Amino acid sequence: MTTLAPVLRSEWIKIRSVRSLLATLAAVFVATVGVTVLAHAMVGKAEADNADFEPVFGSYFGLNFGHIAAVCFGVLATAGEYGAGGQIRLSLAAVPRRGLFYSGKLAVLAALALPVGLATGFGCFLGAQTFLGEYGVGLGAPARCARRSAAAST
Repeated sequence: MTTLAPVLRSEWIKIRSVRSLLATLAAVFVATVGVTVLAHAMVGKAEADNADFEPVFGSYFGLNFGHIAAVCFGVLATAGEYGAGGQIRLSLAAVPRRGLFYSGKLAVLAALALPVGLATGFGCFLGAQTFLGEYGVGLGAPARCARRSAAAST
């Protein structure tokens, strides 16, 4: 193969056919949003009374937990071919140019991870702000956040 389109198609088929990869993408969303919403449901409004309370920063509390699942997705998708069975030999025989092979794999992984990351970010923010109630900020309130960060830096 000398063009990127067939490589992308083959990588898409490989990733789509392994159910654990799609499950780890779902785990990114569930772990991140779940931990963030759970934390804000338990202590969200209680923390809002503190002087150094930042409603946006706290909305992404669960990112560290979701990063674990995201790293697992990347490792399983990339290193899964190197395991027993020699699937990497078949892949490199079909695409002998390694740069093309790895760029196709990277493009497919990025195309799958980007929408999940965007949905996770919005889910964390909206879920946390729901539990903060009147202390939370909305999507259309950048001036309030900018004033707080400017006041905190002085």
